[in-house]
Amino acid sequence: MRILFFAISFGLSTFAFAQDDSQEKLQRLTAPTSPASVITGMQPTTVLTPKTLNALETALYNNFTDAGSIVIPKDLAIEFTPYWSKNHRINLSEYLYPTVWQSFLRNASFSVSSSQNFLLGDSTQSNALGFGARTSIYFGGKNDRDTVENYRKQLRTADIVEGQFGIICNQALDNPDVKTITDFMKAVYQPLKKVIVNNELLKTPSEINQLLDDFTSDTLTLPVFDKTNPQAFNNALAIQFRKYILADKVYAHFKKYLVNRQGFSLDLALASLLNFPTNNFEFSYAPKNALWITPTYRFFANENHVLKALLVYRYEWYNIDYYKLYFPGSTVYQNNHDYGLSLAAEFKKCSVQAELVGRASNTEIPLGTDAEGNKIYTKKRSNDVQYLLVVNYRLTDQAILTFNFGNQFNPIVNPKRTLVSTLSVNFGFGSPKKSSLNLAK
Repeated sequence: MRILFFAISFGLSTFAFAQDDSQEKLQRLTAPTSPASVITGMQPTTVLTPKTLNALETALYNNFTDAGSIVIPKDLAIEFTPYWSKNHRINLSEYLYPTVWQSFLRNASFSVSSSQNFLLGDSTQSNALGFGARTSIYFGGKNDRDTVENYRKQLRTADIVEGQFGIICNQALDNPDVKTITDFMKAVYQPLKKVIVNNELLKTPSEINQLLDDFTSDTLTLPVFDKTNPQAFNNALAIQFRKYILADKVYAHFKKYLVNRQGFSLDLALASLLNFPTNNFEFSYAPKNALWITPTYRFFANENHVLKALLVYRYEWYNIDYYKLYFPGSTVYQNNHDYGLSLAAEFKKCSVQAELVGRASNTEIPLGTDAEGNKIYTKKRSNDVQYLLVVNYRLTDQAILTFNFGNQFNPIVNPKRTLVSTLSVNFGFGSPKKSSLNLAK
């Protein structure tokens, strides 16, 4: 298996909310780690993330049937998150501080992948399906809660100031002495300054004066001032004011923090491979299964970088009879336990992840039978090591260039070919949207 085997981190990227794609996304795409794709050892050429049950049914029907018969698509991956197949308008507190069970349900996803190029031991191409499930449970710490509450306080303050600004504007419009846009800006200057000071929106007098001077002098983007029809003017003024009181900037910083949120998370995944060695849908084997458990801690987070440490545990178990038939002469261990450490550094457009993992393998070998006819087995053990480097470069928020390099565990086929060197581009759609959260609560 020469495709890089890395399913070591799911993190917060498993918050795969299903909402309208035209809305602003709260999260960017991360390199895909679908358990179903990993178990097949393939890099999908088509990735689908249906957002509703109807879309899931359509995706399965269009890709897995042909003229009423079941077919195996070529290099297809589908991942579906049931909880977000419906629009759950939860407030920010529920989103940020879910219970363990709520976190488990919200992040649970199921995946299926297919390949027509699964190679057997004699290089024969066969059909294969991978099935997977995963979830992530997040546990925030004190530093995370303090950071979140600070952002929430800033957003609440901005909302309050915006509401009071609307009252100030209406009072200015009702003032008979206000006849021009210059008169209007002068009329709102002092009342607005008082609101900003009382709500501690800004800390220093110089900051407050600078904000007000810039805001009241900026009239280029405003429509014509007409007191008899003020609606268009008021709407444009509200948008401009929101930018000046930094509400949009606070939200932008908050959004970035949610992507790189510090704290502890526990990521779980399970996958199974189904192979059709004769390419007959009526005849199949389940040669391989895997379980991944990945505790992850983000040490710090800001807009441009984050450092993560991951403990890696994987358990794979194989159907020895299958490999004896279709991979004759290959050394296959029934049970494989992987354990190790991974470190990851994420920057504004680039991320680097290094992994060092050991493998302890064992299998039972028949020795014969005893005097009473009982089969006698002996255990064969082996150890191996894997070290990998993964570099991701973000082309856009929904496109990632990925380079993998290192030394993998001895593969079943061509065991001496342990070099990993692959370059790929990943595209994705679907993530939390701003409208999904009530930021004021």
